[in-house]
Amino acid sequence: PMEPADPLRPLLEHTRGLGEKDLSLALALGEVVSVDLPLAQLALQRLAAGLGVPHPDTEPAKET
Repeated sequence: PMEPADPLRPLLEHTRGLGEKDLSLALALGEVVSVDLPLAQLALQRLAAGLGVPHPDTEPAKET
């Protein structure tokens, strides 16, 4: 994961938020029209970690 002090982190967190919103909307639309979107589901699951900015509740605990 990206370090909290990395200057690119806010940019990638914003990108993560937009990507998750868009993928969630696509999945909701797919559900409405009865279309399974397995790659969109996978992308949503892996987006945050792939960008290096996982959600705090999914980050592994750091050793002290």
